[in-house]
Amino acid sequence: MSSGEVDLQALAKERALRQRTQAAQGVVGPSAPVPIRQTKAAAKVSSGGITGAQKAILALAAVLVGPALLKQAYEKVTTESVDVSAFNIVTQYDTPAIEMMDDTVRIQFCAS
Repeated sequence: MSSGEVDLQALAKERALRQRTQAAQGVVGPSAPVPIRQTKAAAKVSSGGITGAQKAILALAAVLVGPALLKQAYEKVTTESVDVSAFNIVTQYDTPAIEMMDDTVRIQFCAS
């Protein structure tokens, strides 16, 4: 028998011996388990559930943040996409704008 196996025959013999000794002592049936008495500190320990204060904080966060998230999603769905690749938009200039700051009015067209 390896070290990880359980000897079921030995367990059955031990259980039978225990029942015989209890019967000889006048104990009828299996002994009742002793209830574990919980202290107040142990009773307050949560088993992973959400407390009332945590629920209130989550509800407040949902009320405050929810409308903004809904508006953001609505705007994302309803916005139009415009293709500006057909327009000739100039982003590079030969003369910097700071050098053209004088009293002369200029109208510049892009040669294309």
